[in-house]
Amino acid sequence: MAAHDLSVEDRFDFDDLYELALRRCGSRPARFVKIGACRSRSALYMAERIHKTGADVQFHIVDTFAGDRHVGDQDLWPEFAASFDRAGLLSLITAHRATSERSAAVFELGSVNFAFIDAGSTFEDVSRDINAWWRRVRPGGLLAGRDYRHSAEVAAAVDRFVAERGLSCAFRTSGSSWAIYKSLTIDAGYCINLPHRTDRHRRAALQFQASGVAGWTRFFNAIDGRNLRHPGSVSDGQAGCAASHLAVLRAALECGHRNVLIFEDDVRLVPNFTARLHAALARCPSTYDLCYLGALCRADWGNYLHPLDDLLSRVGHVYGAHAYIVNMERFMEIEAGIVGLDTVLDHWYARVLHPRSNCYVCTPYLAFQTPGYSDIARAYNRDDPESYSTYVWA
Repeated sequence: MAAHDLSVEDRFDFDDLYELALRRCGSRPARFVKIGACRSRSALYMAERIHKTGADVQFHIVDTFAGDRHVGDQDLWPEFAASFDRAGLLSLITAHRATSERSAAVFELGSVNFAFIDAGSTFEDVSRDINAWWRRVRPGGLLAGRDYRHSAEVAAAVDRFVAERGLSCAFRTSGSSWAIYKSLTIDAGYCINLPHRTDRHRRAALQFQASGVAGWTRFFNAIDGRNLRHPGSVSDGQAGCAASHLAVLRAALECGHRNVLIFEDDVRLVPNFTARLHAALARCPSTYDLCYLGALCRADWGNYLHPLDDLLSRVGHVYGAHAYIVNMERFMEIEAGIVGLDTVLDHWYARVLHPRSNCYVCTPYLAFQTPGYSDIARAYNRDDPESYSTYVWA
């Protein structure tokens, strides 16, 4: 901690959750809220980290600053503001001098990426704060708080909320603190299939049925590249692949979908796929652009992964269009990049989109490519799909 941080006093042992929240922002704008902050060294730490990392984060502080039984009834705002002013960070924060519930009402539903509860520690206080701020956290966001290990009342309030909402797969502890991920939801699933490949259609349909995703995944007729007019810089199959993925995304856009899961018909899903997908989705930040369910990742290709969380990693340069989720906010850029049908889809994602976007992969992988005849390569793919599980960590 910097010297000026010592002027404010409290136990601060949850910096790892703050760092996680910052990593989950990636390159997108985000909104953080700290509920309870008077004499809080942790609020100053977060402001410093936002400043030093250059993250595009709006940082809001919620507190009445009216003191309590520990410090007496006094206005603590001048002391708090002076600490931030000495650090040159006062302009970085937006303070809400009101109760937690009243302040929560100011924020739109689903408008907060990260909220940290550090206010009252009674069962009633914590329950009230969790319920007030959970609705403000957006899907793909994170709600967290302190003293799970130090306060039986805090733990009871958190445990009841997790149990009532069925959020066990999205709950974790870290040191003495707690965190609940607010999962993304898939609006629709599509499986791209050339009409004449009835063998692949049949195999994929059986997998979807067994995995419990058949109800919200529909087959989409792929475009045969031999019938396309394209520049010829890629094969007919590669041009048809790009055109097919673009057609799926356009259809999803017309339906108003935001998070879309795209399968190719040679996908192979892992056992217990649906439960593992739900757990992984709970880790995926709202700021994502692409999230692969599996990837081709080899050191000799210059590929690599950065661990983000226990079930998700950030990708450097991987291939994985056999199964991936698309944030449709990125549609226009994807369309502009592949509409010319002059590039291999996976290559464009890896070389152009990955470096300037927030792209992730589920680790462990949830989907692989099945060996067999490839219409794109016009040859048999004899790779062992299990070999793709050899990750290359940066």
